[in-house]
Amino acid sequence: MMNTQTRPMKQVGKKMVLVVEDSPTQARFIRELLLKDDIHFVLAIDGEMGVCMAQSLQPDLIVLDLEMPKLDGREVFRRLRIMPETRNIPVIIFSRHSDPELDALPEAGLVEYIPKDAFAGAVLMETLHQMGLVGQSRFPFRDI
Repeated sequence: MMNTQTRPMKQVGKKMVLVVEDSPTQARFIRELLLKDDIHFVLAIDGEMGVCMAQSLQPDLIVLDLEMPKLDGREVFRRLRIMPETRNIPVIIFSRHSDPELDALPEAGLVEYIPKDAFAGAVLMETLHQMGLVGQSRFPFRDI
């Protein structure tokens, strides 16, 4: 029997970003930013799905919300760091909620914490630029 579900595959020469986000509005916002730079966007709508997809797809980056159903972002991050297949994948936390626990996460491999606010898109794209995932940032705010 053939599997009728399609699984996203990494495209040669194209960077893949897995976005783990339960809000359709936020997911659409991130998707639009990434597609402008020809990045392969893959969405997981809850934490459990995010862990499974990260393990199977091996994306170049994971953008992770903190507040989600099934598994919250903190637990997703913890699981990603203990699995050999995902331990070295860079993670950006993109959330409305500040969390004192986030201060300890850079040592655990967190690339950036980006609050969901008016400047979130600019900060996300600048971070991706500094990581070499996108070309020149379209948001010239480095000198602010």
